[in-house]
Amino acid sequence: PDPAHPTRILGAGWDTGSPAPPELWGTERANLILNLTDSSNVEVAWLEITDHAGCVEFHTGGLACKRDAYPFGDWASVGLYAEDSANVHLRNLDIHGLADTGVHAGRLTDWTVEDVRIAGNGLAGWDGDIDGGDSNAGTLTFRRWTVEWNGCGETYPGGEPTGCWAQTAGGYGDGVGTGPTGGDWIIEDSRFLHNTSDGLDLLYHELGGSITINRVRAEGNAGNQIKVTGQAAITNSVLVGNCAFFEGQPFTYNVDPCRALGNTLEVVFAGGEQVSIVNSTLYGQGDGLVDAGPRYGYQCNGTETLTGRNNIFLGDTDFFDPQDLTFLFYFESCPGLSFDSDYSIFHHVKQSLYVPGPHDLQADPKLAGPLSGNAYGMSLAAGSPAIDAGTTASAPDVDFDSRLRDAAPDIGAYEFVHCPPREDVNMDGEVAVTDIQFVAGAWHQNSPPGYADRNTDGAVDVVDIMRVAAHLSDRCPGAGTPLRLADVNDFVYQLQNLDLTAIGNTAYDLVVIDYSADGSQAGEFTAAQINALKHSAGGEKIVLAYMSIGEAEDYRFYWQPNWAPGNPAWLDAENPDWPGNYRVHYWDPAWQAIIFEYTDRLLDAGFDGAYLDLVDAYQHYADAGRTTAAQEMANFVAAIRAHARNRDPDFYIFPQNATELATEVPSYLNSVDGIGQEDTYYGYTADDVKTPPAVTADLESKLDVFKNAGKLVLTIDYATTPAKIDDAYARSLAKGYIPFVTVRDLDQLTINAGHEPD
Repeated sequence: PDPAHPTRILGAGWDTGSPAPPELWGTERANLILNLTDSSNVEVAWLEITDHAGCVEFHTGGLACKRDAYPFGDWASVGLYAEDSANVHLRNLDIHGLADTGVHAGRLTDWTVEDVRIAGNGLAGWDGDIDGGDSNAGTLTFRRWTVEWNGCGETYPGGEPTGCWAQTAGGYGDGVGTGPTGGDWIIEDSRFLHNTSDGLDLLYHELGGSITINRVRAEGNAGNQIKVTGQAAITNSVLVGNCAFFEGQPFTYNVDPCRALGNTLEVVFAGGEQVSIVNSTLYGQGDGLVDAGPRYGYQCNGTETLTGRNNIFLGDTDFFDPQDLTFLFYFESCPGLSFDSDYSIFHHVKQSLYVPGPHDLQADPKLAGPLSGNAYGMSLAAGSPAIDAGTTASAPDVDFDSRLRDAAPDIGAYEFVHCPPREDVNMDGEVAVTDIQFVAGAWHQNSPPGYADRNTDGAVDVVDIMRVAAHLSDRCPGAGTPLRLADVNDFVYQLQNLDLTAIGNTAYDLVVIDYSADGSQAGEFTAAQINALKHSAGGEKIVLAYMSIGEAEDYRFYWQPNWAPGNPAWLDAENPDWPGNYRVHYWDPAWQAIIFEYTDRLLDAGFDGAYLDLVDAYQHYADAGRTTAAQEMANFVAAIRAHARNRDPDFYIFPQNATELATEVPSYLNSVDGIGQEDTYYGYTADDVKTPPAVTADLESKLDVFKNAGKLVLTIDYATTPAKIDDAYARSLAKGYIPFVTVRDLDQLTINAGHEPD
């Protein structure tokens, strides 16, 4: 083989769009699964490399693998090993759940790694420290590389993180680490998430070469998010230094929070290098955001530079000292070093050795948030002082999401979509073909109108057309036609602790909320508030209001102090699981009149539809012998729809649960636009517990009745373990449903890592 004709190790289906790669798994204490020692000119693609056990080698917390006597079990130590290897291309690999390390490789030359996930390996993700010399050479390119949850065991077959440990407990936990190395490292569009020590540790890159980090997110790693030594450029990257992420988590055994002081970014010099940080967003709760100094055994020579442009620096309370704040910049043992930074925003930090540039702003950057959970919201909210405040001198052409930056670039990793967009020629809030037509209509005119001369050079030509074309589909909130159900590909469900601005800043397409901030009449949202949510900064939204039609709630506008079961006659027993909620004779005209008034309040507030809960209350009465119960509930839902559509012909009706009603009363499908189903995959018997397979299969068969009728199917599962969340999303999406996983109290704005709304 040679570089043009490599040896190819390809999983079946690599060229046919197979939904899943074949599995290559190790057992009985296999030391290595795939060995590329002395192998060059090789392509490895479309494989899942793993084992079938949940043990971790030498684990001190009860997960240790059996090593002393056969049979050892279905576990293997290392997924892929390599040394003295050149011109290798790894792509579309999932290397996970190994007892020790995902990839153990050193002395590599000219490797390319694309679309590779390394996750849940018990000791480390990618370990470049091998026996003998370790140094790599040439160009090592990594694109769309996800390295997460290393330093944690992975349950089998559930794939959930467990027993997460780090160095104090005898583990390790780096996502990526190396021995002393050189080489030009290019890392783009990649993620380093929730590893139990450092995320990307290139501290040992001390033997020459360069590091390029572009559109990278590092978050929730327990040590430093990124370490670089030598010549380095960090651009369009998001570094979230929530280094205490593992504290108090159910999957944590013993992880050192904010190891190595938890500095978000470590910049290290071997002598005379230049390091730049451009259009990046940094947050930290450790000691500092940017820490610099010489590599151990090396000295700064006075020619080192550290420059920054268009960055956001956001600190927090120091995890180790609640009376202190994260520092922005600090260095030791590099005489004369300074952070030449400008056009940046810093907030809630102590400056330490940072000297603000002439165009810096000390202000709240107003990020979209929330700054909590598995995935911090680091994009810009409307009104952020970062918008249009950057310099073009250093700004890259695109942002973290590969969205084109405009002529006035924003500070930070994300470019905010302006309203109207920059190249919206006809100012209708959206860049479309019609805008190109406006420009083309003025082609080569002697005195072209200003709206057509996009680059203000006095002529309208192909450059102006291409400028508009590059921004096609840029759209501001509220522009163009309203979102349709057919456009929905994600949704959020929250009933308590509602913050409409925070919800609006997300990109969720469909929102299910209570019609009131606290459920009461006094807390009812206004039409202006709901309109702002529908046309919010995060994009157009369909907004549904929760309404219980099968039970009465004692905190709603209609409740009277003297009510009790039997008074009024339609009020039945209290729900023992939900105090203050009472069964109702939903077929009673008096109760239905209350619900019609409730629906009017939703219409007055401008909601797009109603999300009907306790439709399945009919089952209680059917079980008690009321033979008309199912038909009466179907009739009631139809009546709500008819009442609403007398005022709003497009008002949506979404019942929750009661999937079997469509089978019992087929006409029921004509009264609904979609359905939400709880506990399809997790939560049926208990939260964070997998729903029994027979129940899931039954629910899916009934949900398919709705899907096949053209209705939108939403699944709501209650889980907090990342692997279970991932599983619920994958299984729901595979069925053509729209998934959401959250907590049963529905009291928080949930954005699940890896499943962010788009």
